Amino acid sequence: MEKNKKPLLLYNANYYLDNTFKKGSILINNGKISKISENINIDEVEIEKDYELINCDSLALVPGFIDSHMHLPGDYLYRYYGLNLTTKHSFEEYIQAIKDIKSKSLSIIRGFGWNQNIMDSKGIEGFRQIKELIDKLFPNEAFILYSDDYHSCICNQYLLNKYTPVRSYDYSLAKVGLLEEEDIFQIQKQLRELTFSNEEIRDAILKYQNMLLSLGITGIQTLMFLGGDNHREWEILKELDKNKELHLNVNLALTIHPTDKKDEIYDKLSWLKNFESEKIKINTIKIYIDGVVENKTAFLSEPYEDSSETGDYLWEDEDLNEFCRFVDKNNLQIHAHAIGDLAVHLITKALCNAMDLNKSKKKNRHVITHLQIANEEDIKLMGEYGIIANIQPYWIPIGGYYPLDEKHIGNRVKDEYKVNSFFKNNVIVTASSDSPVTQYPYPIFGISNAIFRSNLNEKSSFSDMLNAFTYNGAYQLGREDEIGIIKEGHKADLALLSTIPNMNSIEEFEDTKLLMTISDGEIVYSL
Repeated sequence: MEKNKKPLLLYNANYYLDNTFKKGSILINNGKISKISENINIDEVEIEKDYELINCDSLALVPGFIDSHMHLPGDYLYRYYGLNLTTKHSFEEYIQAIKDIKSKSLSIIRGFGWNQNIMDSKGIEGFRQIKELIDKLFPNEAFILYSDDYHSCICNQYLLNKYTPVRSYDYSLAKVGLLEEEDIFQIQKQLRELTFSNEEIRDAILKYQNMLLSLGITGIQTLMFLGGDNHREWEILKELDKNKELHLNVNLALTIHPTDKKDEIYDKLSWLKNFESEKIKINTIKIYIDGVVENKTAFLSEPYEDSSETGDYLWEDEDLNEFCRFVDKNNLQIHAHAIGDLAVHLITKALCNAMDLNKSKKKNRHVITHLQIANEEDIKLMGEYGIIANIQPYWIPIGGYYPLDEKHIGNRVKDEYKVNSFFKNNVIVTASSDSPVTQYPYPIFGISNAIFRSNLNEKSSFSDMLNAFTYNGAYQLGREDEIGIIKEGHKADLALLSTIPNMNSIEEFEDTKLLMTISDGEIVYSL
């Protein structure tokens, strides 16, 4: 797209501010909102001469959306340079795609995107069948195939012979090749060759950025990079920023595991700090408290329906408490993955204890993400201590519940995703996609799920959810003084919608189109 040569004047806009839409015009100069006015005479010669005019009559102008939990560059490395199964919808399609990739003659086959629901329909025999196939087709090349939630992977024997697993399994790895949870992170540490090349990473980041901009997203919190080694990709990101090719505000996070030492954390964080700029920030430590319901590794207070187990707790209590105290004392933000109610309880308790000891209540904007099941007591504590609830509204069921969730947790599915309970208890709620788990992270779709859901007690309002995708997201990123709100002096990061979303039905609401995205006062996408 050709860049706009002049400053911008968006006139007759319905712009969003203070939970409502107001009529006015927005002047944009030097990358910032220079003036907001109800009355700007566009016939004035100096305005027409000096500004590029955009008539926003009947359109809606909102702050650029912020996706506050995702993974660069989505599934794009696998989509363009490996095997992508996210567009396949049956076990048979998985088998055919694996056979088809043989023709590409790749030295390493990296894949992504198989779905646990599809594999569950085949049981352990499905994994065994895939393992036998990839052993036959790729006896002398490494083959790794990640699940769409990135909590499991299937490996061929060639790769397993080079890797030492860190956990035990109740099935034979030699027969099914299925690694889970901790091994997902360790296999890339042990085998650096599983990452993609610099050229592939750069291309995938740019393509993924274009997709996000086409959805009105101008700010992200990115966690573990999918397909990289958490070193080269940040160097490439810095290079893109230096070359003025980065149009997103990017907050990085350092992923830490219970076995990591404090001095290692300092060293890694100090290294990452070298990449900071106006566009790139780093102040977040990501940790995992449990796994996921699909693997029966989310940590629950009561056993799973089809098991006597309650899931995986990845920490020892004292280690978690000490770690939270250490990170909080050093004024860093913790971003904790917690899905089961007991996992949510333990991290909430640890964060509150840390803030009490450090006298830092609400200071460091700690985040718990996912929160698939959470109890009311912990939700109240989150509101009291300023712990942010980072939710994925795209996953909220609209007209029923997910079959695998019902199978594993039974009636507890009715207590999933208590979004409105967070709002009612004054919890700061931010919204995200966990892309590429969410394949099409258009915020309008996420908002619609939250406000049209079938669970009436947990339905949210439009303004609450739009704030979760804008100002609250900026607050989580520590950028609320520059983005997330249409305000004079703030960056001109804006999304222009085809209309104020229609609340009559989910179909009419989701018909709202993204027409234009502006980043730093520059039109970076237009329909």
